Amino acid sequence: MSESIPVLIVSNNETFIKEANAQLGKLTSPNLTPRGCAFSEALIQIEKWGPALVLLDLINPVDSIVSLVETITRGRKAPKLIGVGEPSNVSILMRFIKMGVKDFLNLPFRQEEISEILKQFRPVQEESRDHEFKSQKNAKEAKVITFYSPKGGVGVTLLTANLSVVLADHYKNKTVICDLAPQCGDIATYLNLVPHYTVRDIIDNDQLMDASFLEGCLLSHASGVKILAAPTESQEPLTSDNLNVLKSVLTLLKKSFDTILIDSSHLAPALLQYVMSDSDLIFLVGNPDVVSLKGLVVSFNKLQTMHYDTQKIKVLINRHNSKSQIDADEFEKMTRHPIAGYLPNNFMLCIEAVNTGQPIIHIQEKSDLAKKISELAGLILRSSISENDDTDPHSEPSKSFRESLKKGVFRCF
Repeated sequence: MSESIPVLIVSNNETFIKEANAQLGKLTSPNLTPRGCAFSEALIQIEKWGPALVLLDLINPVDSIVSLVETITRGRKAPKLIGVGEPSNVSILMRFIKMGVKDFLNLPFRQEEISEILKQFRPVQEESRDHEFKSQKNAKEAKVITFYSPKGGVGVTLLTANLSVVLADHYKNKTVICDLAPQCGDIATYLNLVPHYTVRDIIDNDQLMDASFLEGCLLSHASGVKILAAPTESQEPLTSDNLNVLKSVLTLLKKSFDTILIDSSHLAPALLQYVMSDSDLIFLVGNPDVVSLKGLVVSFNKLQTMHYDTQKIKVLINRHNSKSQIDADEFEKMTRHPIAGYLPNNFMLCIEAVNTGQPIIHIQEKSDLAKKISELAGLILRSSISENDDTDPHSEPSKSFRESLKKGVFRCF
């Protein structure tokens, strides 16, 4: 008989504890031993009993739940935390995600959802062995890069689509785009493709989730880029209820690709928080106008308040024109954070790319815009290499590398 896994159910609601106990008791595998307690007793129970899993009631949480989660996650052998239900205040949910609570169950409980989360669970001893095995195999997962703008219409989708083509075609990088727009994302359209399946199809059939199923749902572009298309207008948009499936999708994609580009335009706050927390780089994209720059300042300050590593936040000013009356450098003055780069304004070239479904680099390879997108792709890949080598992460880059950055528009990487 397999060893029993202790599970602590934390809630001030006795009905919640009874229902969670009943649902966990229906599982035949793994062998669970559930126990309930109030929030005030949680730390004592964790210290004395040592549960491997902790289910947290998020529907009516006490004020101290955030500090409770922070205390638990600071432990050397912290149990796996699973949030249950969506709190009325979405900012609390986003803080949980930032602190490391990446798995959530919906209410009412659904057996298939519980089973799916528990399939991914392994005791600490197994995780340690797996980590050691991965270290021996020098396992490498894909680099996750999220593009976001607080203001629509600044060119995030066009930039993401064209950057992916350069990565895949010019640098032979295995690249996939996740178009996570709530509905009617334009990545497929910009690359002149018609999706047969979307991320909503994957969510609605998550019981079939595996690498081959996911591969079959991806669009293929001639450059080699793969696209996970956004839901169509006739499908339900993505919501925070889809967080677990999205996590599973990204986990599978990381094993099969070198780079994952995420177009997070208009994404639900909880999902946006998750993909950003899971990203190696976050590109905040804006235009040189007052409204756009104001949004960039607000977004950056919010991420900084939430304790994101500002080194992975890169600000791009798109459609930059030397004749612009707005000085984008005001962003640097207000945030003390450098602008990573400026993409030149070329309206006619962009319109041609959108209308024909052709990548910019295929229309005018020698244009300034095509060159800057290629430069961005190269720097992203160089960043990946520097993060995966054995050198001191705090050491100074080589002289040639520093000089190459100073010469390009992406001088602040």
